[in-house]
Amino acid sequence: MLLARIKGALSKFANTISKTLDVDVLIVDSNLKVVGSTFRYFDQYEVIRRVSIIGQCISTREVVAIEDRRKFGTCQACPEYETCEMRGLIAVPIFYRDTVVGAIALIIPQQKVANIFRDVNNSVEFLQNMSALLSSKLQDSDDYSALDVIKQEREILMDEVGYAIVSTDNLGVINYHNKQFSEYFRQEKNCVGKPIYEFVPHRVITDFLSRQVRAENQLIFIDNGRGSFYGLATCSDIVIRGQHTGALFIFKPVSQINSDFSEIVRPDTKATFARYEEQTFPRAVTDEAKRLAVGGQTVLIQSAPGAGEKLLARCIHNYSDRSHLSLVTVDCGYARDLREQIIFGELGQLHLAHGGTVYFQNVELLPYYLQEKLVDFLRSGVLNHENGGQVRVDVRVICSTTADLHAMTEAGTFLEPLYYRISERTLTIPPIREDPEQLRRMIENGIRFYRSCYHKPELTLSSRALERLCRWDWPGNLTELDQALDQLVRRAEQEITADSLEQLPAFSRQKVLSVEEMERERIGELLRQRYSKEEIARLLGISRATLYRKIKQYQFL
Repeated sequence: MLLARIKGALSKFANTISKTLDVDVLIVDSNLKVVGSTFRYFDQYEVIRRVSIIGQCISTREVVAIEDRRKFGTCQACPEYETCEMRGLIAVPIFYRDTVVGAIALIIPQQKVANIFRDVNNSVEFLQNMSALLSSKLQDSDDYSALDVIKQEREILMDEVGYAIVSTDNLGVINYHNKQFSEYFRQEKNCVGKPIYEFVPHRVITDFLSRQVRAENQLIFIDNGRGSFYGLATCSDIVIRGQHTGALFIFKPVSQINSDFSEIVRPDTKATFARYEEQTFPRAVTDEAKRLAVGGQTVLIQSAPGAGEKLLARCIHNYSDRSHLSLVTVDCGYARDLREQIIFGELGQLHLAHGGTVYFQNVELLPYYLQEKLVDFLRSGVLNHENGGQVRVDVRVICSTTADLHAMTEAGTFLEPLYYRISERTLTIPPIREDPEQLRRMIENGIRFYRSCYHKPELTLSSRALERLCRWDWPGNLTELDQALDQLVRRAEQEITADSLEQLPAFSRQKVLSVEEMERERIGELLRQRYSKEEIARLLGISRATLYRKIKQYQFL
């Protein structure tokens, strides 16, 4: 069976041996099937029997040399004994990995017997050498088949990778590329044998090939007329045994980076309107949010602190046709020294959001000079980099604010063109106290949720406690309510009573406190809720310097 894999080589071997020794040659596999033969003197052999001389050679794994078949007992029992024209025969087994896979036999006519058997050892040695060569051919075939399997497996693996992978020789001529390369650079035909810079005409590629300037995750933009590629390029040498044998290029589209990155930047994949409407947001808000979600335009979410603006932004993104890509959140109140690079840099948040959504949280805290950059980007969709390059980025923008942007615009602290560009489609989340029925549902749902979390299925909420919770004004909105319900369920044993509410900082404020005590409690509460210093100062109507002094005074540091 194995010999059939090298049938072409077997015919050449048989002819070579036949011409060299002037005899006929028969090559038989371990199933006694003829896989190579010549017919200089004899007719074609169709049936090789197990009891034949060749069969004996294969079964005994030994050389058989018969000068006169008439004196050989096995031949005497053969049905073709009288008609067979063969006089002599030499058969040598073919070994492969210590297994007999067949035999080579010299079929010798009467006039050639004396010549062949004059030095039979040389004839046998010659046949054994031919057998060894056939074994090496089988090994080569196996190696080639194994390499071909490995090559196919690797090509399948490379095609499954989400990046484009290309290998070239030292001159940049492509010798392999996966299917993603053709897709990303819009090539309908095989690119093997052509220079890579024909398809990726970028300085990063030419610099690497001409000056060996290695590149790792360099941002590139290519527009070849059939389509565009925007992403990261890595160029490196292929070195084997100390020798540079070529180059490897990897191209990662920003959309794929976003997909990988999205599990980090968008952990709440269950944020949907179906889950939160009428439980967290009023029906009117969710209906309008759905309408705006499918449009793709910039949206401004206006709310009081803690009203769920970030959750609503996630719902809008997950409801849109960009939901399969990233929602990247930009907190405008942090990292003052790095904000410009983090937002607008070559690997900044706007780039990472390409194809998806970028959410500017607390947009009122964005510095004025960055507001100008954001307006320029919203107008053009183009980011201008320090090296002079321009890249078009496709993102949907959602902003949220807890401030009065119109008043800030009138006061000159918020850029007017930015305000009018982002406020054209505004969603307003009302304070939760404005809808008593919805507040009641939120309280009841929250109690059920935390009962499950703390394994307290029998815990009840008294009607008096529920009424007091419903009457409270909840200045911290959803955030404050959620923290209060968590504490109530965690601390209660059998029932949450009206007295239980006195354990909460929010309800203890109903006692007579000094102005200083109320101020200290309010600052502490906002710090625990992780509001930024800028937000706290704005909510209290004091300067940041005053806030820092009070934080130190009340020992919150």
